[in-house]
Amino acid sequence: MLALDISNYAGYLSPETIEAWKAAGVKRVIVRASTEGGIYIAIARQQLAACQAAGFALHAYCWLYWSRPLTAQVWAAVEVLDGYPVKTLWLDCEGDADLLPEEMVEAVRGLVNACKLPCGIYTRREWWKRYTVNTEEFCHLPLWDCDLGAAQLGDFVPYGGWDDRAMRQVQFDAEIGGTKVDLNVYES
Repeated sequence: MLALDISNYAGYLSPETIEAWKAAGVKRVIVRASTEGGIYIAIARQQLAACQAAGFALHAYCWLYWSRPLTAQVWAAVEVLDGYPVKTLWLDCEGDADLLPEEMVEAVRGLVNACKLPCGIYTRREWWKRYTVNTEEFCHLPLWDCDLGAAQLGDFVPYGGWDDRAMRQVQFDAEIGGTKVDLNVYES
């Protein structure tokens, strides 16, 4: 199954874009629950509303700024999502962080505990191993794995205690319906 993830940089979604996504076979859309405020929140909520009206399964992600208060970011993301049937809030574990591995594990633990929605982890093998020393503490949560390449879920090499992944990101910056998106695959 095909899923798209989008950010506030995709802008407001037009009916033509939504129709192009449907024609491409998209079933799930993962919207960035922006914690930046102002116009970014308005864009995220419009994206959620348009995707909900189109019948897409809604998921969201919270891009994490490791140098800012983390719990507040998750709470702000949950607030952006209020009123929408979001199935999973993915905690976006990527980007440089000035944290020791034990501090990172503690930070992720706090994020999971602060999340008031079902949550999962978005990451990639190299990041997880570097920043958490491959902790297995969160393997009970679904994994959205950034593993660019062929559009298949198979061939997963376990890490972090995960035996499988719930979703695989396979391409950055694709264009469907005139909007830049990232492509993901998952099993129904």
